Amino acid sequence: MSNAQPNPPLGATPPADVESSMIARAAESRLRQTSHHALRRVTCEVNNGVAVLRGAVPSFYLKQVAQIVIGNLDGVARIVNQIDVSPNMEIEDERWR
Repeated sequence: MSNAQPNPPLGATPPADVESSMIARAAESRLRQTSHHALRRVTCEVNNGVAVLRGAVPSFYLKQVAQIVIGNLDGVARIVNQIDVSPNMEIEDERWR
């Protein structure tokens, strides 16, 4: 006998872990599309609608921008911003030097 799981019917809601992973990828994609290079190194994990941002940025402003960038994503009910502010970090974006 095979232990293979049947495919869910079309239009079925994906399992929570798959949906959370898709939301996290969408959040990270948005962060990487901004003009702020420091946000491209921020990561996001999502679990039950709670998005957790991690990484380091050179300013409190960019920490807030990261939150705004993912704030209106479908599936994100709450954001926990664990991004560290490290003013002395090296950044590639000349506007912040």
